[in-house]
Amino acid sequence: MVRRHRLLHRPQRPRPHRRDRPLPDPRRRPREGFDRGLHLPHGRVEHRPRRVQGHRAPRRSRRRHRQPRPVPRPVAPHATDDDSRTPFDRLVANAATVNQVPYYFTRSDWKSPNELDLDQNRSVLGYLRFLCGKSIPGFVGKLSDKYSASNTKGTEIDQILTEIFDYIRCVNLCDTSKGTTGSFKTFTPRPPAAASGQVVPTYDSKTDTKGFGRFPTLAKAGLFFIAAEDPKHLTTAATWAAPATGKIRVQAALVFQLFDPGQGYPGLYTDVNLAVTPNLTWDYGSMFGSGTLNAAGNSGTSAVMRYWGGTLGFRLLRFYPYGGSGSPLVTKLDSTHLTEFPDAANGGVIHFKGGTVKVDLSSNLAGTSTIVQTINLTFPAGDFPVPSLAAEIPTTIPVQTSFQMSGVNYYPNEMSSRLSQSSFGGDPRGDIFTFTQNDVLQTIQSPSGDYRLVAGLQTVSAAEGSQLFVAHPDWGKQAQAHSFKEPDGTDYNGASIGLLAPVSATGYANSSNVANPSSLPPRRYNNTNKPTYSGAKPGWTVSITPDGTPPGLNGSTAGSTASFTTGNPPGDWDNGTGNVPDGAYINRPDEATNDSPSYFPNNVRTNLVDGTRFFSANRLMPSAVMFGSLPTGVIASAVGNAPQPWQTLLFHRDPTGKHKGAQAPMDHLLLDLFTMPVIEPYAITEPLSTDGRVNMNYQILPFTYINRDTGVRAVLKSERMLAVANKYAGLGPGVVDLAVYKQLYTAGAVRKYTVSDFRFDINADETLKGFQARFAANDLFRSASEICALDLVPNDTGAAYGGTTMQTYWENHALTGDNSREKPYADLYPRLTTKSNTFTVHLRVQALKQAAGASADPAKWREGVDTVTAEYRGSRVVERYVDPANKQIPDYTNTAVKTPLSQFYRFRIVEAKSFPQ
Repeated sequence: MVRRHRLLHRPQRPRPHRRDRPLPDPRRRPREGFDRGLHLPHGRVEHRPRRVQGHRAPRRSRRRHRQPRPVPRPVAPHATDDDSRTPFDRLVANAATVNQVPYYFTRSDWKSPNELDLDQNRSVLGYLRFLCGKSIPGFVGKLSDKYSASNTKGTEIDQILTEIFDYIRCVNLCDTSKGTTGSFKTFTPRPPAAASGQVVPTYDSKTDTKGFGRFPTLAKAGLFFIAAEDPKHLTTAATWAAPATGKIRVQAALVFQLFDPGQGYPGLYTDVNLAVTPNLTWDYGSMFGSGTLNAAGNSGTSAVMRYWGGTLGFRLLRFYPYGGSGSPLVTKLDSTHLTEFPDAANGGVIHFKGGTVKVDLSSNLAGTSTIVQTINLTFPAGDFPVPSLAAEIPTTIPVQTSFQMSGVNYYPNEMSSRLSQSSFGGDPRGDIFTFTQNDVLQTIQSPSGDYRLVAGLQTVSAAEGSQLFVAHPDWGKQAQAHSFKEPDGTDYNGASIGLLAPVSATGYANSSNVANPSSLPPRRYNNTNKPTYSGAKPGWTVSITPDGTPPGLNGSTAGSTASFTTGNPPGDWDNGTGNVPDGAYINRPDEATNDSPSYFPNNVRTNLVDGTRFFSANRLMPSAVMFGSLPTGVIASAVGNAPQPWQTLLFHRDPTGKHKGAQAPMDHLLLDLFTMPVIEPYAITEPLSTDGRVNMNYQILPFTYINRDTGVRAVLKSERMLAVANKYAGLGPGVVDLAVYKQLYTAGAVRKYTVSDFRFDINADETLKGFQARFAANDLFRSASEICALDLVPNDTGAAYGGTTMQTYWENHALTGDNSREKPYADLYPRLTTKSNTFTVHLRVQALKQAAGASADPAKWREGVDTVTAEYRGSRVVERYVDPANKQIPDYTNTAVKTPLSQFYRFRIVEAKSFPQ
């Protein structure tokens, strides 16, 4: 780099001392003494004229462990199979292979939880685990000591690495770089096939750790009671004895809400099965009998969850009408089960005695014998009010196929009909009629709302289940004690939701505070406010209440179940894609390929088109910063420990210093274990080398008055930041023209903002003050990951470097998710370096002749007496590199190897210039 370049001075004209020495052309044997001090065997220097494209550095764990770094992108295991590997895959594999040793993960079967045992996967993961257990040169501590919470077999660092492996495994699920037709085998089936976009999570039995894959987990479980009446639709000669005067016939159901942390693209066609073993009792005996009951998911039908993951809602489970075999989780209403319904006093109390429920989640296509997750739930006892009969549906509603089952109209006082009608194919009426004001719904749910803590466990024991699932705060206190939501974010009737961000309660638009225009149906269905419809299906307003937030939470806090207070780090949650509600997601890569303006339509299906024009390998995975939404408290939050929700890997600056990721050694040092090669528009990255990175240590010593920050400014210029001000949470109830950040339109199609209100250029002048402060303290950057410890300052009002200014700024932009905060760092990190290996050396070489005489001294130059007989001036561009084909380089996945990669450095002259005399 420039600050280390040298100019050889003439002996008679002393210049300031500089440490670098000239390197002569190796094609000529240098005179004795001219290469003294280089310490280079002549055979390790080669001449190779070529064009230099910027800084080049051996792609290793820079200034840390001096060993190769794996790539965060998966590759199919068959190197010669054109139907499994794309040209991009081959470039990645080539860039990550050193002396025939692969430093990348492979994948083969989305249905397998055991792909850690495939090819070199376990050895590469063990290599990463070994590096996490080593002290970090230039920094304090070990990552394994920081994340040391233990289960019976492994520790939190094992859990984090398993999450990382599974995250990498789930990158690029439906590759479209070779088009969407032909024989190429995508990792998951192409849509609309069942299980398209779905991946069974990895489970490592050796450490008892689990990844997330792309598969749902259990978020909430509830007891649902309705008042039943004469089943008029039954054609059999069943006898319906009306309940006695003052009595209500009660029907119960066990209902679940699932959640997939892998929210995003491509479209998700969930294939899931729930095997439920209930042991619940009430005054009337066993509620659902004994044995294991199955609730099958809708295989190959993405309408059940609106295609994008996150909250899956009731649409995921297939409830057949009239209590058929597909719906055993309800007390049935058919000609052979009429006697199962108890009669309770109208206005009386249901005495629920509690019990346990075991839930096994599996994939139908993967085989229900392969249990993905087992969750043991405990329901506390409670007294609940008796439900009342709901009003019949008005006859003026426009009837459509999805609003009928087998040609029979909806019956609000029949459980199977009620649950079946929660699937309206995108019609907003589903959330109106599933739960009415006449019903009783009591749930157990996460005390924090961070479902990632549940999804990260293979088996949730009864003790862990009691900690990870607790009774709703209103359990037994009122008829509606739940927080059930539709996948689009709409709250079901009676839901009570907290806030992910500490904005005013009226800020988030939801079913209770959106002022619907008169043309939209009311959001509540009860006896006195019956919804009426006429003509075509009405429009509706999208709700954006965040998911995963328990009632009473006024903003999440990292590592705590408490509400946010100033001075503490805000919780790590992600912005949902487009208008999808925010929540506890894991920051899936952007795998959408649709370039149309409707990139994020509300009812998006697959967004998977021919991607030969739009596919971008480095967009999907620019760097390991994409791991920033993986939780770091899964094991630590197990039974007996204080829960650590809303705490993920930290790859942006925490001004409070209280986030666990900001404690030594800082989380960002994990980034130095990975590298993502640049493989487009062509293979820029060669094996064990990078091109085009800009050095963060741009200050020249001792010439500090020379400002050389142009390269860093160019890197910052290419990036924009997302920042969502609190005011865009909505203007509150009673206001028709809402300004809601999840909608580019508002009621009446009056747009209140544009994209420019959220995306800002980086203010380079302010951001570089962080660099200057480092240099002013006589310090330098030791790792490019340290960019994540600096504030990126947006070119926005109120944003500036220094003091608590940026902390205040982000508190005023609390709607910005963790994934949005870290995305600029994900793009910047792979473009930066702290140690260059290409240098320009300026030469001025002289042949000197000493005059004879008694005063001649070989150690002294006599001006005017001794003469210069010849002179050469020019420059050489010298590169330090490692030959990846060197047979002497060991297999570093063998953790017994101690030889540093730096031992295999070679040097070459890549450009030579002669200057005129």
